[in-house]
Amino acid sequence: MRRTVVAFLSILFLFMFVGCSKKEIKAEEINFNFQCKADVACGEQKITCELNRSAPGIVSIQILSGDLKGLVYNWSGEDFSVSYSGLAAKSEDCVLPKASFAVILKQMFDQAATSGALTKTHGNEFSGNFNDCDFTLVTNGIGQIQKISIPHRGISAELYDYNKEAAG
Repeated sequence: MRRTVVAFLSILFLFMFVGCSKKEIKAEEINFNFQCKADVACGEQKITCELNRSAPGIVSIQILSGDLKGLVYNWSGEDFSVSYSGLAAKSEDCVLPKASFAVILKQMFDQAATSGALTKTHGNEFSGNFNDCDFTLVTNGIGQIQKISIPHRGISAELYDYNKEAAG
């Protein structure tokens, strides 16, 4: 009887760990249409923002912390706009510096979402390149991006608090 109980508990214990393991995903399973919060480190600067990407070229980044809290960058595919404290400006071209974290993140997301752009490095980590700049994405088992690293630009980000209704 004792051996039966030990054998049963051993099998139960084994299945508990198998059920808790993270699923490894393929690059095609990463969800690039999302709304979430992100803690972005750009050099010494730390910024909390809300990221919203609904399609290629359609990205919105709202600053949620610091002196620029409330500033919104918005790419609508053909136009770029910036708004802050009730004021807004629209342009056909993005007027932000190319080294801006917002521009770099948008470019990275657009490149990463293209077919064949990502290479699986290990587990749920993927690497890619845009404008001769390497980047790494770490995802969870359901295709949500958890971490971004763009070392050449000194940018890293942790993504969290995904809006389930905005997922595509």
